[in-house]
Amino acid sequence: MVYGEPMADWYRILDSSEERLEIKRSKFICTLFPSDRLDLEMTCLRDQHPKARHFVLASRTLDALGRVEEHQSDDGEPRGSAGKPTLAVLRGAGLVNTAAITVRYFGGTRLGVGGLVRAYTAACTGAVQLARLEQWRPTASATFLVPYGHLDQCKYLADHMGGTVTATAYGERTVTLSLTFDEDRLAPFEALLTEKQLAVKVS
Repeated sequence: MVYGEPMADWYRILDSSEERLEIKRSKFICTLFPSDRLDLEMTCLRDQHPKARHFVLASRTLDALGRVEEHQSDDGEPRGSAGKPTLAVLRGAGLVNTAAITVRYFGGTRLGVGGLVRAYTAACTGAVQLARLEQWRPTASATFLVPYGHLDQCKYLADHMGGTVTATAYGERTVTLSLTFDEDRLAPFEALLTEKQLAVKVS
């Protein structure tokens, strides 16, 4: 599913977190992580838990147009009892570019659809509560030609305005400097460079 939503309260996870629950001898292990690591995390979890019955997945990722793309899988659990409530936790927390995989070991007692919904919700909620999060902001990038004599000042101003150097190429007389900023800070940075005649934007 892909749809648009307000981005004012979006967050992303900085690293992985894990919550473990046991309910009627069934074990639920929820791992929360950046969604660009989805394939790797799934492979690692399947290797770590070869006897687990289910690997339930939910993810929310931003596409190139800034829309949220959602995926979820019950992985053999009753329909709507596992992936959907896990996704609901991610959505409720405003998480983007984030995925959750909950590993379940069956304990011998059937929990019913309602019990599964509560268990998967609790496992993901616990992982979210343990996670280190930061507010997500849209970014913008630009590339500049900077004379060597102005390079240190350009880097200082970029750092002062929250910019990140993503690439540097050294030429004979100039340095090609690629920078990424929060979207609303790039234009003021460009204006400052123009005012001080420090660099020329090339893209």
